[in-house]
Amino acid sequence: MSAPAAEASSAPHPSRARQTTQLLVVLLLMFAPVLVVAASPWSQAASLLFLGLPPALLGYLTGPRFAWWGALITAAAFAAGMLLSPWPLAGAALVAVLSLGVAACAPGGRAAAAASAVVPVTLALVAPPTLEAVAPDAGLALRTTAATAFVLVGGLWVAAVATGLLRSVPLPPVQREDPADARVFAALLCPLTAAATFVAMRWFPGSHAWWLPATILLVLHPTGEATRRRAVGRTVGTVVGGAIAAIVVILLPEPRLLVLLGALLALAAAVASTSGPYTRYAALLTLAVILMTGDAGTALATDATRIVTTVVGAGVVLLVVGAGRWVLDRRTLTRRRPPAPLPPAAEPPRDPPPGRP
Repeated sequence: MSAPAAEASSAPHPSRARQTTQLLVVLLLMFAPVLVVAASPWSQAASLLFLGLPPALLGYLTGPRFAWWGALITAAAFAAGMLLSPWPLAGAALVAVLSLGVAACAPGGRAAAAASAVVPVTLALVAPPTLEAVAPDAGLALRTTAATAFVLVGGLWVAAVATGLLRSVPLPPVQREDPADARVFAALLCPLTAAATFVAMRWFPGSHAWWLPATILLVLHPTGEATRRRAVGRTVGTVVGGAIAAIVVILLPEPRLLVLLGALLALAAAVASTSGPYTRYAALLTLAVILMTGDAGTALATDATRIVTTVVGAGVVLLVVGAGRWVLDRRTLTRRRPPAPLPPAAEPPRDPPPGRP
């Protein structure tokens, strides 16, 4: 092959390069409201806008109409979580029901989008936003309305941008899961997320312990190999992102700049989610969330809490999945083991030879 031909074959395809550029521009447009709010006096509401983005975007990747469903369901579930935040048992029951819905979406390939819609609920239950800059001294009902409005606007904006500007970009194939795997997935996900939510609401209310059920939601997968890969990637990414966040907070203590930088890193995490290792995406997302949800005085505590709860949540998932796999393997071996041979039948007594008594 000649040199010009080799260069031509190695050059990116024009349509592919155009689609990549279009995707980056669309992602920037999706994050525009988050960046604008992060630079405003209402900067603490930027994280609420961000919560509405992943369900709508992941929903769109499984079908354009699911972007709108993702935005609406996320906002409705978030509002329910805010209203139930004073009652741990009710909150745990809500997360269990929503987790069952996540498992039900697995055969259709929409488990990831559904799980991202439940993650904001864990925040609403354990640490409902106060929104002091938006609605100071407001009661629970008014704070719920204001916070839900931000989540809804973020999701609807992404749905509108995606359906309007990504029509020419082919969607990736939907990865459907086996219904049998989905049933095992439900049997593990529902009790784990419910128990983690109850623990966080009962003993750590108002803290960032909501990352414990959130980690379980994001790590647990219908297949064991994907679960192990996600657990390791999220743990390593969280530790790396948390360490970088600690340095950034020390060097840049201005709260509004931290939120704005967090919003920019959230955009970088969205870009990283389209390609590259899961660990890099987890590190960028950890760094973004810590900077957007904590000021200079609380970011270090937020950093430590996220690392600890992520490691615990990923460890619990790996332990439960490993134990379940061991039990299933033992049962399979027992079923496949050939039955033990029967002892030889006792021979009947022989008659004595003739002439002998």
